Amino acid sequence: MNFRFIALAIALAVAGAEASAQPMTAKDIQDELVEAGYSQVHDINFGAEAVTAKATKDGKEWLLVIDSHGKVLRQQQQ
Repeated sequence: MNFRFIALAIALAVAGAEASAQPMTAKDIQDELVEAGYSQVHDINFGAEAVTAKATKDGKEWLLVIDSHGKVLRQQQQ
């Protein structure tokens, strides 16, 4: 896993969370991912610095890093 990318994702998530008046909920994340074409969204985890989730797209399982606006910053096939 690329640690420089993870550091960037964490920095963006923190900056976005600070700018956001209302933090995203698990339902918000799920809705955004479904809108982006993912299904079977599960294991949504709100860490201190990033949100991660697992979901299926095109028949493949993905591990996702998500910013505070629901945008997928990183996807890694499981």
